[in-house]
Amino acid sequence: MKDSHLLYIELALLILLFYFAHYSKIFNNLILSAFFTVGIVGLLWSVYNMGIRYFSPFPQPPKKHQLTQKGLYQYMLHPMYTSLMLIGLILVASNASFQNFFIYLILIYVLDMKASIEERLLEKMYPEYKAYKQKTKKFIPYLY
Repeated sequence: MKDSHLLYIELALLILLFYFAHYSKIFNNLILSAFFTVGIVGLLWSVYNMGIRYFSPFPQPPKKHQLTQKGLYQYMLHPMYTSLMLIGLILVASNASFQNFFIYLILIYVLDMKASIEERLLEKMYPEYKAYKQKTKKFIPYLY
């Protein structure tokens, strides 16, 4: 599968989760809306930390990319993907069903595949990435 196909699958899954979500349940529930907001802010903060000119939705880092280890990147390797997972989880929680949970599991799998591809490419681009990867968790700080 081409790396770019992962992005299109990811977008389709997110669109489905947004389509099936019950927004009134999210925004009328303090906990759900707080975590949804954390996901959105985490996504935006990650792009800001990386630098908008280096942002790419594809797993391949841009040629003139710089290794980012500040902001959320000092706690996890892939804060953008973690933010998308959190947003997806809140969307599923707003309309809990087997269908939505299944879509969410596929989304996690696709994001993990993208992250693994990205890590392999970053290891080739930056010799220091291996040490950074060893001391920093993939998605959840201090856990995974």
